[in-house]
Amino acid sequence: FPPDRLLFIAGVRRNEYAARLETACFLTAEGFVPSKDVSLDDIRKDVGILILKEASSLAPVPPLAARQAVHIGKDTRFRSVGYRRSRRHLPTVVPACRILESTRGIWITDCSAESGVSGGPLLIETQDGPRVAGVTSARIDADRSAIVPFSNWQALLENPSCRQSAPAAKPPAITGQ
Repeated sequence: FPPDRLLFIAGVRRNEYAARLETACFLTAEGFVPSKDVSLDDIRKDVGILILKEASSLAPVPPLAARQAVHIGKDTRFRSVGYRRSRRHLPTVVPACRILESTRGIWITDCSAESGVSGGPLLIETQDGPRVAGVTSARIDADRSAIVPFSNWQALLENPSCRQSAPAAKPPAITGQ
């Protein structure tokens, strides 16, 4: 999609929202190729970020820091947040998800998922407050979902700016005699 067709709308609750911001550009994980036939190998790259035209006045939920990740294990509980197709204008929170396995660079969790939650955060509570530990990518079945862990998209946050390319040179005008 062209960036001018993408909006970031935060805090949607029925017909109200907390912020509506325009997108300047977006960045995807290195090697991401959109496809209708998705495999587990594709999911680990299925993440991107929006670069907004202006800063939001809302407080962000920061990503998990590498030092905080050492505490993640099978007993770690996460909250999955998203806007399901059946509740497009109300967020759904699955309060106590856990990682069932880690395979091919993704986490398989017991977070129930439904169409529409893709792109929603997987939050972990730390001593510094909530942190984004992953992003929901796909529903595996009624009881499991595939998560792109923070380690797969940390590089996107290192220099989050729009890559400006030089405008293409105009071809010379052809004039007739």
